[in-house]
Amino acid sequence: MAIIGRSKKLVGSLILAIFACLLYGNTLKNGFVWDDTMQLPTESSTAPSVKEIFFERSWMVLNTDVATRQLKESGVPRPEEVSTYRPLLLVSFLLDHKLGKGDPFPYHASNLLLFIFLLIALFHLACELAIPYKPALFSLLFWASHPLLNESVAWVSGRHDTMMFLFLSLGLIAALRIKHNSKSRSFFYIAAATIFYGCALLSKEP
Repeated sequence: MAIIGRSKKLVGSLILAIFACLLYGNTLKNGFVWDDTMQLPTESSTAPSVKEIFFERSWMVLNTDVATRQLKESGVPRPEEVSTYRPLLLVSFLLDHKLGKGDPFPYHASNLLLFIFLLIALFHLACELAIPYKPALFSLLFWASHPLLNESVAWVSGRHDTMMFLFLSLGLIAALRIKHNSKSRSFFYIAAATIFYGCALLSKEP
């Protein structure tokens, strides 16, 4: 099976990026909804350090007071027990907060960029698996337009799925390249695959 050249990979990546912008560019005007008010820091909240994010087990660490109040109002007696471990997700939210100071635009822009990176990573993964160019490209165009993905892109707090899938895809690409390289370069891809897998686990718990 023919190997897809760099120029074709570049064209395919650009097509996917443009298509994603056409599909989800309107989300850049969106505000915050649902869990966003509990998970995301506000202008008045005290931003935690990266150390606190990694060692605080609760997903509410960025906006604890608001999250606790809203969960209690929803009938959850002990909000502190509602916990997930997604430190990389929270760090990404913190960076968006520092850029926008409460403006939802940086959050939605990050969601869109991460989704574009995911599409490109999946395209390169398909190339590594020797899937023909056109089937790989058109399959991803179809997948990108599936309504089930709306939540992961349009909803700020749905970012965890995109981040996890992106790091897993990058890890698989690195893992597939291990056997096609020299021993010295293989160690690099082993390390890369391990790091990307760890990042996936830190984006959304299994």
